[in-house]
Amino acid sequence: MSALRSILPPAGLGLVGLVGLAGCGGHVEAGAGPSAASLSDAAAASGSSAGSDAAANGTGPLCVPSGSSAGDPLYVLKSFLIDPSGSDPGWNIQASVSSTTPASSLSGLTWTGNGHFVITADKIQLLMKTGAAVETVLDAWGVENVEVTPGADCASVPGQPWTTSPWVGWHFAKSDASDVGLVHPQPSSTPPLLTCLEMSATIEASLAAGSFTVDEATSTMSWRTVITAALACPSMGPAAMTANLDFVFVRP
Repeated sequence: MSALRSILPPAGLGLVGLVGLAGCGGHVEAGAGPSAASLSDAAAASGSSAGSDAAANGTGPLCVPSGSSAGDPLYVLKSFLIDPSGSDPGWNIQASVSSTTPASSLSGLTWTGNGHFVITADKIQLLMKTGAAVETVLDAWGVENVEVTPGADCASVPGQPWTTSPWVGWHFAKSDASDVGLVHPQPSSTPPLLTCLEMSATIEASLAAGSFTVDEATSTMSWRTVITAALACPSMGPAAMTANLDFVFVRP
């Protein structure tokens, strides 16, 4: 079987954004610069779909229960996300707005950086290093610390000690704009339309069906988040917007 496993949850499943940034990275136009290009190549490589049989589900770093529905977690091995050796090199990250409906100036907005995951008893946090000993929380998602039996159903036992449980059950659905901030984490020079999107009182984030892929051989993962929102300042554009955010993570 190929090391590439494609996760195909239903459209209502929310997105995961996972990484603590070891460096601030740069804001570039889509496809510009070697970092953005190399990460895009990795996304294309990992994005090809490769089916896995039900018996093998969970023998790699991901396990998706059969019949998953919106709000159900995906199960991910902590050892894939965090190097258990204690010297985690983190991940190279590319976050971009691939498209919006209706079309807008946000399409092509791209940020690249490097980071690592932080997992606690009830959340995964995304941190950005902003000083020698200072980290800023960019995002957080709810998790359960679980034991998982590989197979079609990914049978799980919740309530495990978070310091020793090998798996996390990710609850991805969100009703806030925190994922939007990943495409432009620098507080300065934020595009006004992006600010309007982040300020939306009514906003939902979900994982695009079939978009979450992992390639164990190259330590790569990628996914697409779909953001739907009623804009906070419709005088600048449409009253509502749907934005597709693409995320790529590659081990350095």
